[in-house]
Amino acid sequence: MAASRTLSFPVWDSKDFGPDAERGVADGDWRDPDACLVFDQAQLYPVDEKSAKEDTNWDLGWSVRTKDNQDLGFSGTGKPPEILLQSFMNGTLLMGAIIARDFQRHD
Repeated sequence: MAASRTLSFPVWDSKDFGPDAERGVADGDWRDPDACLVFDQAQLYPVDEKSAKEDTNWDLGWSVRTKDNQDLGFSGTGKPPEILLQSFMNGTLLMGAIIARDFQRHD
């Protein structure tokens, strides 16, 4: 059986006015809701669709899309982050999430 691991992070969907020990919010402070970008069998798509994979001109741009070809709003120009590039070159799908979490002190 292949080795595996499961990663688990809560996503806080609402603003939290402290105190909240679980989120580390002090009395009189607050935390904004999380923002979350989910990759569920997503793929990296280059704007340069005519070149071979190894000759792709990333300066023309790239985006990450779902298996249903929905743009996830994650895009750029220039060489993509290494994990996205490896996925593209190897023909694998992107799985997981990026969570933007508020850790600021607001009081």
